[in-house]
Amino acid sequence: MNPLASTWIRRDTLAIPQTLLLSAYAFSCVLLWSILPLVAQWDVPVDNLEQLAWVLTPDWGYPKHPPFPTWVLWGFEQFFPHGIALTYLLGALQVAMMMAIAWRLARETLGARRALVTVLLISGMTYYTNRLYYFNHNTALMVCHAGAAYCVWRCLSTGRLYWWMLLGLCWGAGLLSKYQMLLSIGCSVGFLGWLALRPEWRRDRFELFRGVMLAGTLCAAMLAPHVAWLVAHDFPTFAYASHSMAADLPLWKRPLALLGFLANQTWRVLPVLALALLMQRRQPQPEDMEVLSEGHPDRAAAIRGLYLTHAIGPFALMALLALLAGMELQMHWGTAFLWALAPLGLLTSAGRRFAALPLSRLFAGFVLVEVLTLAYQAFLRVG
Repeated sequence: MNPLASTWIRRDTLAIPQTLLLSAYAFSCVLLWSILPLVAQWDVPVDNLEQLAWVLTPDWGYPKHPPFPTWVLWGFEQFFPHGIALTYLLGALQVAMMMAIAWRLARETLGARRALVTVLLISGMTYYTNRLYYFNHNTALMVCHAGAAYCVWRCLSTGRLYWWMLLGLCWGAGLLSKYQMLLSIGCSVGFLGWLALRPEWRRDRFELFRGVMLAGTLCAAMLAPHVAWLVAHDFPTFAYASHSMAADLPLWKRPLALLGFLANQTWRVLPVLALALLMQRRQPQPEDMEVLSEGHPDRAAAIRGLYLTHAIGPFALMALLALLAGMELQMHWGTAFLWALAPLGLLTSAGRRFAALPLSRLFAGFVLVEVLTLAYQAFLRVG
């Protein structure tokens, strides 16, 4: 792999008190939004109940979805009691894992300061607050998509073979969670293909191709037993997916349906978007926040390409499916991908100004977002 690859990873760190403060904040958010639905007796998500039913008969597939989330639940049930509380715990654990991966990826690409702000931004998106206790195939896909994005970065920045193997495992686990993982895989392969076309990577094209083939082979090996189950059971998940997607919308309805989906995703990020716009409006542009090209002239382009493809790419592909195939996009399909908009936004001029704000103001602002989100949820349920 590229001889300069080892210099691609940023080494700067935050002070220990700041790291501890971030950890305490993230832990408090995850704890709040996982325990509150149980204590306040919110309606149990249907997906959580389905997992509790399916886990009683472990298998290589189920009528609606592939088996990986059910296997995860089965594994935890070897140590914890069967019940709703365990599914809430696993939903919270998956969000925490995604946040940890996002923090690590942002730390190595954008630096420690913007990695901290990345976690803060994710913590205010409503998929990861009032829906944090959901445990289903979308939340499992979320972790796999984040893991795949990080593995792609490590494949490029270290050149080590085991990162390609881990990428294949992420792809396989994602497809065994939900077939929508194909969007994530397409974005990763598309990004690597774009990178291979750049002159700076001409000497490394074979290594990139070999790595993708290795990852794909491991992914296929993981899928093989599930494929055998599909054949034996007449592809029930395909039938469910076809019915769920309803790929037959008339032409005139397709743009309206897509706008509805995008509006819902915007609503999910509106709390943090409003906070960022209000707080950074008069903040001067920092001079030392855009150091992306350390060690290699193509590093900055690779970082931007990585985030663009993995944050915008899945939504762009879904938009094409909606417009060209008439697919009716489900609102919760953004769960797995919306988190990546946070580090992407911090690459913009406005994002850099926001990340340069004093940490005391940032934490105060996001605590306010959490409180207002909590108040809004209380209003909805009391009303």
